[in-house]
Amino acid sequence: MDHYPVKVFLAAVLCLGVTGAAEASDLLGQSYVSLESLETGSGFRKLLVEEEPSEAIRRAVIRDMDIPRDQWKDTKYSCHRVDLAGDGKMEALVLLRGPWTSGTGGSTLAILVPHGKDRWQVSQTLTLIHSPLIAVDGEKGKWKDLLVKRYGGGSQPAWVRLQYRNGRYEGVNEGQEIHDLSSFRGTLLFANDFILDDMTGRYLTLEAGPLS
Repeated sequence: MDHYPVKVFLAAVLCLGVTGAAEASDLLGQSYVSLESLETGSGFRKLLVEEEPSEAIRRAVIRDMDIPRDQWKDTKYSCHRVDLAGDGKMEALVLLRGPWTSGTGGSTLAILVPHGKDRWQVSQTLTLIHSPLIAVDGEKGKWKDLLVKRYGGGSQPAWVRLQYRNGRYEGVNEGQEIHDLSSFRGTLLFANDFILDDMTGRYLTLEAGPLS
C-alpha cells in the first residue's frame, strides 16, 4: 500500500534531531487518508474508521466467527456503522486484519446486523477484501452495492461490484468488474492509511477481557 502523506512522514523522520521526538510523535500520531482512497476521486465521501472500541461488536465477531483465543491479540479490527439495507437501521462493517483472517489475497470483512439492544450478530463474511471499500448510494429500502478492489488470480487489479442477492452479498470473485468509478456516488469506507496507523499504534485488536 502506498502512503499519504509520504513527504510529511519522511520529513518527520529526518527532523528528529532538530525538533525532538515529541514533536515528531505528535505529527505521526494523526490518522491519514490512504493514497488508494484519494485515487478514487472526489465523488465519494471518505470516512476514517471508528476509534472507540465496541465491546458488543468485538464479542459478536469472536463468538460468531469462532476466533481462537490465541489469535485475539494479533487480529486488528476496524469498524464502520452504515445503513446498508436502506431501512434506516445501522449495520456494522468490520474489517479484520491478522494471521487468522488475512492472506495474500486480502483480509476478511464481517457484516453484522443488530440483534437486540446493544447486541450484534455476524450475518456474512467476505474474504479477499482490500481497503478502501465503497458503499454505493442507492434506492431507499434496497441494499447498497459494495465496490471493492480485486487483486490476484492471474489478472490485473480491478474494481468489482458486489450486489446483495438472495440474502447475501456476492463474493469478490463473483462480482461484476467495473472499469470506471466516475458514474458511482457513495461513501468510501476504511479510508485510513492502515500502514501508518499500524506504525503509530492507532488500531484496535480483539484482545480484551474474557468472554462471559
